[in-house]
Amino acid sequence: VDERIGLLHHVIAVADAIAYAHGRSIIHRDLKPANVIVGEFGETVVIDWGLAKDLTTAEEPAVGGGPFRIHQDDGLTSAGTVLGTPAYMAPEQARGEFVDQRADVFAIGAMLWELCSLHKLPPHFSGQRRRLLRTAGIDPDLITIIEKAADPDPTRRYPEAGALAADLKEI
Repeated sequence: VDERIGLLHHVIAVADAIAYAHGRSIIHRDLKPANVIVGEFGETVVIDWGLAKDLTTAEEPAVGGGPFRIHQDDGLTSAGTVLGTPAYMAPEQARGEFVDQRADVFAIGAMLWELCSLHKLPPHFSGQRRRLLRTAGIDPDLITIIEKAADPDPTRRYPEAGALAADLKEI
């Protein structure tokens, strides 16, 4: 667990980068470990902004390539189109519903969950998530943060990545 928790500063850097985007009404929509790289000097970089959306516009750019990406000639994403990577996708995103900053927060929560538990998807039952994390020796404050970030109900999640980053920095 200690080696994995040593990677927590990279997750905080991801939350900070996404908070910067959220402050400009941009959501990533495909956050996952494969889209986070650590440079040769230890810097953390969020890559692959191909599914990013500006929440201030109704239009979306055409996307293509990779699983779950659908090319639309008119440059618009149809209602109900699912874009992203299922293991890190917020439930509302998986259902094809409107998503906002909280979808990115869920993805960061899923990455935190995976970092701390070594399981891909958090169980839907909160008590089971807490028990698994406690058994893994995770700090109770970090468990609370993971629970809030990965909550299936978007109304109970952090409203944006900056609030999540702030709590992570307090641990």
